[in-house]
Amino acid sequence: MDSGTPPTYAAGPASNFQLQHTGHAFNLQSQYQDMSVGFRTQLGFIQTSNFHNGQTHMTYQWYPKHRLIQSYGLETNLLDRDHAVANGALVYESQVFRTKVNYQFTRAISARVIAEYDSTLADPAETSLKRTKQVGTEALLTWLPHPGTAVYLGYNDDVQNLDRSQCNRLPGGGCDPNNTVAPRATNLLNDGRQIFIKASYLLRF
Repeated sequence: MDSGTPPTYAAGPASNFQLQHTGHAFNLQSQYQDMSVGFRTQLGFIQTSNFHNGQTHMTYQWYPKHRLIQSYGLETNLLDRDHAVANGALVYESQVFRTKVNYQFTRAISARVIAEYDSTLADPAETSLKRTKQVGTEALLTWLPHPGTAVYLGYNDDVQNLDRSQCNRLPGGGCDPNNTVAPRATNLLNDGRQIFIKASYLLRF
């Protein structure tokens, strides 16, 4: 005989809408989720409820007729926005803007440049997430004389709104070992800059 306390009954609507378009130049993927307070699932596929969530990912590529520039385009998503169902307040909004340009100088030499901006806006009354900003750039020059042999010259740069102290301080001034979340600041800090060269050669036997 089971003497345990029966589970509390809960019920509520949930909805999930998706819109997708795939084409040669234009691509779009958009999703909207609405999980009410009473919606529950025992299987664990949906780990939380009481939220509105919208995500959009869109890309557009241009393909010039001349052969020097293969393609260039713009990518914007990458948008993720969450609202609380109870009062409609914004919980957080995450945005990513990315653009990429490919340039073909000759059959063997090509270049690629990627620039990306990431940001997260958060309501401290609704979530413990911090406001973040990040700008990253990548440049890559490739020499491919023949298949299997290649030389890459690259440059990466990254800046974020990180605090220079790199730790959350205790009242005594030391770093808090129990709070390892990177502290944020209003200014941007360069936390990564790299120049590299990589070569590969195919040995034939």
